[in-house]
Amino acid sequence: MNRRSTKLWRPKVMKLIFYTEILDKYYKLTCTRSTLEQIEEAGGFDMYILKTHEVDLKSDIGMQLKREMQMALGK
Repeated sequence: MNRRSTKLWRPKVMKLIFYTEILDKYYKLTCTRSTLEQIEEAGGFDMYILKTHEVDLKSDIGMQLKREMQMALGK
C-alpha cells in the first residue's frame, strides 16, 4: 500500500524592521519574500507604501501608514 500525504504550502513569514524616511520612524512588520521583492522594485519602503493601491496592501497598518505619509507630504 502506498500512502499519500497532503502537502500544504505556506508562505515564509518574516518579522522585519522597516524605516520610513517620510515619518522618520521604525516599524516592525510581518511580511513575505514576495513583499520584500515588491519593496525593492518600488525603490524602497516609502515608495512601496505610497505607490501600492489600497486593495493590494491588504492590511490596516499599511493603510494607516499610507494615510500618515500622505498627510506628512501634504504639510
